[in-house]
Amino acid sequence: MYLSKAKLMEEYGISKSSVDRILKLIRDHSARYPKSAVIRSGNIVRIRDDVFLDAFQYTDQIMCGIAPKFVPNERHAWERISAL
Repeated sequence: MYLSKAKLMEEYGISKSSVDRILKLIRDHSARYPKSAVIRSGNIVRIRDDVFLDAFQYTDQIMCGIAPKFVPNERHAWERISAL
């Protein structure tokens, strides 16, 4: 599922700056996450919830290079097609 910044703020009880910081972490570590991790269309930004949770949960370990491997908890039609 993709969530907006506002929904992530509400779900995790964090500020917009915290969401932006985690979004930057996701962008900076794009090799860790699938290309579909963040979708942008103009000013609209949607972030996969499994990616956000991983980045939020393992921020310090990701920064130190010792985080466990990211295991996607979501499957999307376009990912199944590209795997064929």
